[in-house]
Amino acid sequence: FTSATSKTVVVPAFWYQDFVTTTVTTTLQLKGKPGWRVRFTPTEAGKWRAQAELAQPKLVSSPITFTVVPSNTAPGFIRINSQNPHYFAFDQGRPNNFYFPIGLNVAWSTQQSAGALQDYEHWLEQLSRNGGNIARVWMAAWSFGLEWNDTGLGNYTQRQQQAWLLDQVFTLAEKHNVYILLTLLNHGPFSKTVNPEWDDNPYNVANGGMLKAPEE
Repeated sequence: FTSATSKTVVVPAFWYQDFVTTTVTTTLQLKGKPGWRVRFTPTEAGKWRAQAELAQPKLVSSPITFTVVPSNTAPGFIRINSQNPHYFAFDQGRPNNFYFPIGLNVAWSTQQSAGALQDYEHWLEQLSRNGGNIARVWMAAWSFGLEWNDTGLGNYTQRQQQAWLLDQVFTLAEKHNVYILLTLLNHGPFSKTVNPEWDDNPYNVANGGMLKAPEE
């Protein structure tokens, strides 16, 4: 992606499969064919150019252009406050743009498939109604994790459903004005003692990974 001021941003693509929930049950059904997707949030207004590239074999797509207009409502990303690093702030640049996180650890749902979304709809709605604005979500093996003993490392084909469900949690959070603190790795997969899951971890050399022990 290249901005009007010639700022270039390289964004990795990801493999994506869409799903749809059934009206009677909480199961998911495939929707359309999988393909490559990219998500990108511009940080500058003006005309942008986008171009897809593949490393091997070397392929470059024809460029497309799109125009970004300033937003009067979007607060921007949450960052460390540049004026006082003890606080968070939106990068909107307005005075008093502090962000005070108030929330809960709603790490996972015990429901399977789309049933988990019913839980998160309820939790996030109630959290927002009572003044909360952040929720911690785990990418655990039994919830939204993309790599485990059924995938190996670097191949998420078998876990497209988990990826789609996590997308929906983000959509619900946006709906209820709640930010997500996403936990990419929880403790169990790299533990032999506390909630031990090391034996099933794809990073384990016994499962084709590269680590002989969790501490590596």
